[in-house]
Amino acid sequence: MANAPGVKIQNPVNLNRKVPDLPRGSAFDPVSRAEQALGKLSKTFEYWMTDEIGRLNRVWKTISADGGLDKTTFEQLYSVSHDLKGEAATFGYPLIGDIADSLCLLLDDFERDPGAAPLPFVEQHVYAIKAIVKEKVQNAEDPVGRQLVAELRKLGGERAARFSARSR
Repeated sequence: MANAPGVKIQNPVNLNRKVPDLPRGSAFDPVSRAEQALGKLSKTFEYWMTDEIGRLNRVWKTISADGGLDKTTFEQLYSVSHDLKGEAATFGYPLIGDIADSLCLLLDDFERDPGAAPLPFVEQHVYAIKAIVKEKVQNAEDPVGRQLVAELRKLGGERAARFSARSR
């Protein structure tokens, strides 16, 4: 069969020749090196979180002044909430990630009609995020923080259920 017309046999690629054999030890451990780099960066995490909270404050100030969400402020609020959801744990504030996730889920229900979003409930999320940073709650298992997240999620679920029933 190897000599059959139209049959081509390819030799397997020898990856051992292409990948260098690195010496063993922590100096060459990529995970250890990544953790060291993250450790160096972590000194700036507080500043980055402050910047994100500043973004959140600016958007919330605009929303409050306008008396509600429009397409632009909806997108800005969703953007900062989504960013916080992804960055918070890395920055040392895992509970903020949970609160921002709850806010994103709430906003998802009002994408078509941002003006119908319940501002008091959005405000609760914004102030919860700000309180976590102000009090420097960095423990994911903080009992007060966990209760706060649970209540926001519960209220969000109830609100979403009422909105879904109303829009049918």
